[in-house]
Amino acid sequence: MGSTIGRPRVLTDEQIQIILTCHSQYLAWKALRKTFKTQRELAREFGVSQGTVHRAVQLQGQYKRGPRQAR
Repeated sequence: MGSTIGRPRVLTDEQIQIILTCHSQYLAWKALRKTFKTQRELAREFGVSQGTVHRAVQLQGQYKRGPRQAR
């Protein structure tokens, strides 16, 4: 991929391949991401605020005490 016109290249062929690989992985992730529901969509579905869903995810389900039957 060496060009003899203009400035010398800053990136090597190996670095360019790494960049292209990372970019293709990013595009694959971006396409996959469209298949998942957002926190806003989940909140709307369950009738709670987005903050409640965010907090439940952030605390891995321990955002409040369990129901009385479980205590």
